[in-house]
Amino acid sequence: MVGAVNLVLALIGISFVVDSMYRFSTNKYPGAPDAPYFETVFVVMLAIETAFLAILTTMAVRLIKARFSIINSYSLWILADIVYNPAITMLWRPNPLAHSIAAATAITTDGIFLELCVQAPSVILLQVIRWRYSAQQNRLTTFASSQRT
Repeated sequence: MVGAVNLVLALIGISFVVDSMYRFSTNKYPGAPDAPYFETVFVVMLAIETAFLAILTTMAVRLIKARFSIINSYSLWILADIVYNPAITMLWRPNPLAHSIAAATAITTDGIFLELCVQAPSVILLQVIRWRYSAQQNRLTTFASSQRT
C-alpha cells in the first residue's frame, strides 16, 4: 500500500517536473531583474528534484515488492527530503543568489511538498510493520528451536 501511494506521488511529482521543464524550455518563466541567476539555480534545483523523484520511484517499486530491506533506506531518504526543504529556505537569506533561489523554489518544489504530506507518516507505519515482522520472526525462530530440543 505504501509503495503504491509513493509510486502515485512520484508520478505526480514527475508530471510537475516535466511541466516545469517544458515551461522553462519555452521561456514561460521570464527572468526577473532581481533574480539574475534564476536560470542556473532553476536547472540545479530541477536536477535535485529529479534525483529525489528517481529515488522515490525506485523505493516505491521495492516497497510494492515487499522488500523489508528498503525500509531503513526509505526512512533516511525521507529525512533527507525533509532536511532539503528548510535548507533551501535558509538560502533565501540576503545574498547575491537569494532572489534567484526563492524564484526557482516557487516553481520547482511543487512535487516534493506533495510527497511530504504522506511520506512522513508512512515512515512511522513502515517502521512499525518492520518491527512487528521482526518480532514475529524471532518468536517463530525461538519456537522452532525449542521444538528440536
